[in-house]
Amino acid sequence: MNRSTFTAYLPESKIMLKQKSSDNSLEDYTRLLKKQTEKLESLDQQCLANLDKCNRCYLSAQNRETRLNNRLKQTKSALRSQSLVPKNSEYNIKTKKLPKYPVFKQAFKLNDKY
Repeated sequence: MNRSTFTAYLPESKIMLKQKSSDNSLEDYTRLLKKQTEKLESLDQQCLANLDKCNRCYLSAQNRETRLNNRLKQTKSALRSQSLVPKNSEYNIKTKKLPKYPVFKQAFKLNDKY
């Protein structure tokens, strides 16, 4: 009768070292190794799922930041252009003339039919 001893190291705190010495030690070692492999595969799947979730969150944040930056640029552009546009109160209804802004003399030519 050949008796062998196999040792399997498991990375769990409860099972630090398992040592079996019997005729079925190869089967026991295989069972422990299979259990360890299943545990590692489960952890691997959890890690990949978490990585995928992290990547989606990162891309979503990047996309949100890009949208916010674009909106900020549009707002700044609109504010810049509004500073050149006279407000309704600045338009003289009686004379039908805009205040003297050099930009508007070139950009807008108002009809006298107003």
